[in-house]
Amino acid sequence: MQLECGEGVTETPFVTVSCTKNPDGEAIFEGYQVSKLCMEMVAEEALEVSEKELGMVGVNETFTAILEGNEASDIDTNMFLNNVPIKQHNSTLLTSSFPKANREYEVQDKTQMKQHLNKSGSEGWTVIDLLSDFNCLLFLCDHLDIASDIPQICFSVLDREENPLDMGFKLILAAIFEIDKPLV
Repeated sequence: MQLECGEGVTETPFVTVSCTKNPDGEAIFEGYQVSKLCMEMVAEEALEVSEKELGMVGVNETFTAILEGNEASDIDTNMFLNNVPIKQHNSTLLTSSFPKANREYEVQDKTQMKQHLNKSGSEGWTVIDLLSDFNCLLFLCDHLDIASDIPQICFSVLDREENPLDMGFKLILAAIFEIDKPLV
């Protein structure tokens, strides 16, 4: 896939990310790219799936691989991996207070959206602050026109000064989610 993304043996932003849990149940994320050498060998069909064991690649019999000064017919895949650092990112653009879409223990429904939008005008929240939540926007895709309404809301999220949220959207949201106060 890295070769396809780079359209050949070139630098590419393609990264494979592994997500596992440590013994304490915390998520661990690790990013990898295969080396340029690996990309070249795959492009030349010098590597193939190993018959011996998982985590190894076989060297096609028409090629010779020298590993630590010796000819090798199988190579540990770790020899071809480059670690890619994953940095923590905190967004000033998006919030995260609406229930997550892919969690069994959190519910996304109209009641949750009503509670979420009812925060508008309190504790410094504006309706656009509340809509600046990825999971909230995903939920709205099921209730608003995805071709016209959602892009307009996203433009408002991205640039609040140049594209303020139209009052019509506030009224539509209040009607859909049965909010009986003005959304500010």
